[in-house]
Amino acid sequence: MKFIIIGLGTVSLLLVAWLFLLSSIFVPKDYASCLKTHTNDYTKNELSCSFSPGTPAQQRLCEEKDGVINQFKQCLIIYYNPAFVFPKNFDKCLQKIGSTNGQVCDLEINKRGAYDQDLVQKLFDECLKNGGQDNTKFMSTGGCSLRFQK
Repeated sequence: MKFIIIGLGTVSLLLVAWLFLLSSIFVPKDYASCLKTHTNDYTKNELSCSFSPGTPAQQRLCEEKDGVINQFKQCLIIYYNPAFVFPKNFDKCLQKIGSTNGQVCDLEINKRGAYDQDLVQKLFDECLKNGGQDNTKFMSTGGCSLRFQK
């Protein structure tokens, strides 16, 4: 009987260790899976979702993706929505992105820290076609920005 109890304890311990390992290496693979995470909820909108690694393994991947370091010294990986449709006016932008002050709605496509470089290039080009500004010469994050004002 002792053998069975010890065996179950060992199996339980291994299961817990395995689950911990899985959670420590989990990094979202796309926009939809990023939306299901609970890191940096404030960065979720119809355009993008940011993931902030919580473990050393995730942090290494973030650095490999040339993630953006925020003001809290955390590395962020940005996932873009492949189905994003660019807004044509302030009200539509507000619905998709939100606004910090109710007067301006800024849309940004940043190449640095993006998980999917092909998708971010497509959205970058589309941003330019919709009147966005190319800031790659002026900013280290290198992106396209589009501003709508009330």
